[in-house]
Amino acid sequence: MPLTLSLFLTLSAAIWFFYGLFIKDFYIAAPNVVGFLFGMAQIILYLIYKDKKQQNIVPENKLRDISTDGDRNSRDHMQNSSTVEIADVINHNHGQAHRGTN
Repeated sequence: MPLTLSLFLTLSAAIWFFYGLFIKDFYIAAPNVVGFLFGMAQIILYLIYKDKKQQNIVPENKLRDISTDGDRNSRDHMQNSSTVEIADVINHNHGQAHRGTN
């Protein structure tokens, strides 16, 4: 989530909190305390971890090679076994149809 969005959502929660206090409506003020606290936590976590993004990146093509090879093999196996099963069912039903008419 972009920092500016988190910042303005936190600011909005603070403004609604003070509005709730101003009109003495705790049903408006109370939920915005929680929103403000979560917003501050989100901003603090963003500031802590914003520079650590680039340190632990796994090259994308390594992950893609592993997943596509496994998917391709399992797809080929499934297609071959499905084709054989369908052919067996057709042959079985075809044989029964001829026996039933004679």
